[in-house]
Amino acid sequence: MFKTKTPSSTATTKENSMNTPNRNIIPGVGPRIDAGRGWLSFEFYPDDIANQIDEIRTTDIERLKEIGVPTTAAFERPTHKVERQLLSHIGFHGLPRDLATLVTGERRPFTSGGMTTTVVHISYRWPALEDIGVEEAPYLPPTDISGHITKTQAVQLVSRVHREAAFNALKAFDDDNLATARSWLDALVAHTESPCRGGM
Repeated sequence: MFKTKTPSSTATTKENSMNTPNRNIIPGVGPRIDAGRGWLSFEFYPDDIANQIDEIRTTDIERLKEIGVPTTAAFERPTHKVERQLLSHIGFHGLPRDLATLVTGERRPFTSGGMTTTVVHISYRWPALEDIGVEEAPYLPPTDISGHITKTQAVQLVSRVHREAAFNALKAFDDDNLATARSWLDALVAHTESPCRGGM
């Protein structure tokens, strides 16, 4: 992961944008999915991040139960380090030191084995960021080289992915969109760490 400089003071809305130089693409994080939990739901995470997310979610659900969730309930807490990393991953840069996470719980019916009970569905918001807008960081999945292909063909497939990423970065540079260009270059670098899946 690329290191980023921690802001010395609370960032303003203007500073907190994709125009702030910041390179923090996280290798091994999958594409975002709509799981009804907020911005930081991904198809898969690296194991260390997945464990941290599970711990945070468990702690937040326990806090909601302490508050009481007749139908819905919510509370604010400081944004955890891993959440800040994932927010940077999707394009939010220059995050305020005092960024708050709004945790909301909603009781929903859950049926299993013919029995219905209620569970607490949890979702997350960052109100301070909602008016800013952000482009999702580019993601380059490992290139599938399974099947009967030669090493040369596998190299060509991976090279094509890298060439397209470089082209998108150059196009962003031409459009004076430096943050998007950096995001494409970071995605390219992340792809080189795990460029392919499958065997030959």
